[in-house]
Amino acid sequence: METKCWKYLIEELIQKDLPEDVDVKKSFFPKGDFGDLFRYEFESNTILATLECWSNGAVSMDIFDIDVEEQIYVIFCLPNEIDQINDNLDYFFKVLKSGN
Repeated sequence: METKCWKYLIEELIQKDLPEDVDVKKSFFPKGDFGDLFRYEFESNTILATLECWSNGAVSMDIFDIDVEEQIYVIFCLPNEIDQINDNLDYFFKVLKSGN
């Protein structure tokens, strides 16, 4: 998936459905290991999360639970693992929306 698609998916569709207490920071890094990188950092009172989307289609996600002081989720998916990417994105944003 191209980085423009990720930007639209996250900024136009998903971000507006997140709880108001979730802060989102966006970074862009051109020409990284897997192409251009869009990084989204999500922070609430209970969760710190990062979603990294590369222009070659690779995706990484991680979630840190502040209350238990532990990383509760981490995954890296290659571009050819689109079903796994979709399933994990669903879980990732479900956790962000619920706050745990």
